[in-house]
Amino acid sequence: VITAMSQDPPPRRLVLGNSGYDAVVETLEKDLAEIRRNEDLSRSADFPA
Repeated sequence: VITAMSQDPPPRRLVLGNSGYDAVVETLEKDLAEIRRNEDLSRSADFPA
């Protein structure tokens, strides 16, 4: 933790431990896959500039 806080800039999020890291990465990858599946629909919500 001290090493992480010494970084410039320090991390906004720090996952500790192997199982914690693996669980967070798996969840984020699933979330990102869902977001990407809906990219066209998401982008279609913009109003013309």
